[in-house]
Amino acid sequence: MSSSHNFWLGMDVHKESVTAAVIRDRDAEPLRVDRLPYDLKKIRRYVQRLQAEGTVRACYEASGPATCFSAPSLSGASCAISPPRR
Repeated sequence: MSSSHNFWLGMDVHKESVTAAVIRDRDAEPLRVDRLPYDLKKIRRYVQRLQAEGTVRACYEASGPATCFSAPSLSGASCAISPPRR
């Protein structure tokens, strides 16, 4: 794995889909914003593709469907969980 870039992955998790925003290094704008199906295998592959280009740090809100996510679910990416908004 090359660690030439740091990728910051923010995920908005819903029952049927996940919106993923990727920021590379310290860029001001997202490199990409993708809508993925809520399928852990596909999400793992998405993270693995980013890991092939650098280090991935992910964050998502701990509520609803996101509660089944974990660092192993995200292919070992460094993962932060934010508390739900009230």
